[in-house]
Amino acid sequence: EVIKPFGRITARYTVTVPKEAKGAYYSVLFFETVLGTATDEEGVNVLVAGRIGALVFIQVKGTVDRKGEIKSVELIAPQGNKPLEVTTTFQNSGNVDITLGGNFLIMDAAGKVQGRGDLNKIYTFPDSTETGDTQWVGRLPKGSYQVLLTYDLGKGKNLVEEKALVVK
Repeated sequence: EVIKPFGRITARYTVTVPKEAKGAYYSVLFFETVLGTATDEEGVNVLVAGRIGALVFIQVKGTVDRKGEIKSVELIAPQGNKPLEVTTTFQNSGNVDITLGGNFLIMDAAGKVQGRGDLNKIYTFPDSTETGDTQWVGRLPKGSYQVLLTYDLGKGKNLVEEKALVVK
């Protein structure tokens, strides 16, 4: 169908989920057009394509299994002008996409909070393992600390890790 400039149409679609489907499914519905006219210069045709994608996320009610495991957490202490670096590797072992976020607290030997921050998000699909990095630019005096990391799996599920940190 041809749509005039600044014109509008309604596109309707139906998704039929098979009875045996479990977990989550993802797709993109693309609307594409060729803009302008083709030009033929020295045997070369040039067309400009416009594409708009509509993301479709489907979760089959009662079958979603939201789970995963923190495979590793690596801390690199701040030094000079270099920030604290937190590298997290997460394995999504469920059947739904998980955007893993969270936060951390840095506590001294007395249990007093010396720093806090948000963890950068890690985007995962089922059966995937991804790594994400976070930097924290605060200052810490020399000493030993405990870093408490709380990862949010979504829908009220959390994973907690605790790591030692030594600032020299």
